[in-house]
Amino acid sequence: MPEINDIIETSDSSPLLWWWQWALIAIGVCLVLYLLSILLKRKQGPPRLSKTSNLDLALQQLAGLDSSKNDSNRLAVQLSLIVRQFIQRKFGDPALFETEEEFHARSTELERFSAEATEQLKHYLTAVADHKYAPNPNHPAALESLIEKAELLVRNLDTIDLSVPQETPQAS
Repeated sequence: MPEINDIIETSDSSPLLWWWQWALIAIGVCLVLYLLSILLKRKQGPPRLSKTSNLDLALQQLAGLDSSKNDSNRLAVQLSLIVRQFIQRKFGDPALFETEEEFHARSTELERFSAEATEQLKHYLTAVADHKYAPNPNHPAALESLIEKAELLVRNLDTIDLSVPQETPQAS
């Protein structure tokens, strides 16, 4: 029988982990950090809006409209949306989600505005509705005047402070 040799002692210690094990650990750490950053971004909420005021935003949208490139129906729809979005953002009013008739029917809600602003708003929305539902492509000047009226209306509505009671004429 052959002679059995004992295990030879060496002074080299074996590595705790091999190189490929260290690479897997590094990849795992990077993956965990990436997932953590995604979760933190998601929990931060929506991105902050720019410091553009409600009035400035509406005026920028109105300035971006070009009556020569749009048909009267499309332009009237865009004008209506700009004014209604302004009212919704400024006053928390549900005007964006209502038809013109529904908006006019809410007389108690419209008392929050001054009588002049209410009348101006009613006349403007009626004029826009006329262009929206009975478009007349032969009147570009009328469309330009609607854009100008929208700008004046938005500026007028921006001056209203709902914390101050509005003066309304009393019926006698």
